[in-house]
Order: sequence, then structure tokens, then C-alpha cells
Amino acid sequence: MNLMSSELKVNVKFLSHQNGGRKVLPEDLLSSGMYRPHFVVIDKKNSEEYLGVAFISQSKKLIAEEEVIATAIKMYENVDYTELTIGTTFTIREGSAIIGYGTVISSGT
Repeated sequence: MNLMSSELKVNVKFLSHQNGGRKVLPEDLLSSGMYRPHFVVIDKKNSEEYLGVAFISQSKKLIAEEEVIATAIKMYENVDYTELTIGTTFTIREGSAIIGYGTVISSGT
């Protein structure tokens, strides 16, 4: 898989612990490639397809309930990521827990 085509630029917001998010945010892990949650597209069909991603960059320090622009890469060649197009909204999941939300702002093809 071509790394450039697997990149997604996303605007994300992680929930505070009081709102159901993590006790400790992944903070600068968004730049490390080591934080690997799933995106689940928010749609009218109530689909729950988990799309594995790894964050590789972020625009600023991560603070709960504040938006940050980040880059994530698609993790798996055999998974259909075509729903992740510009304007698509998604939840950020760790297992079944929703720990944040986001929107795709640019997508490689």
C-alpha cells in the first residue's frame, strides 16, 4: 500500500473523562504512530464497521474537548476505507468505548 494514499487528514476532538472519554489522553502519541484506535463512520444505516488507523501527526497539544487537526494512516490493506471521504464524520473507538469524534478534512485515494 502506498503510504501517501493511506493518509487521512482529520479534525478530531477527544472527550473528557467526565464525558465518557479516557482518564488519560494519548497526548503526543498522535504524533508517534503508536496510538491505534478505530474510526467508525457515523451514518444513517447504524453501521459499526471498525476501521483501524494509526495517528502519525498532530497540529498542537491534545486537550480534552478541544479540536486538533491530525494525520492518521489506514492500517490494513484488506479493509475497505472508501467511506472515509472528505466531510465524513466518525467516532473514535477503543474497543466499544467512544472516546472522541472527528471529521475527515482530506483523504488520499
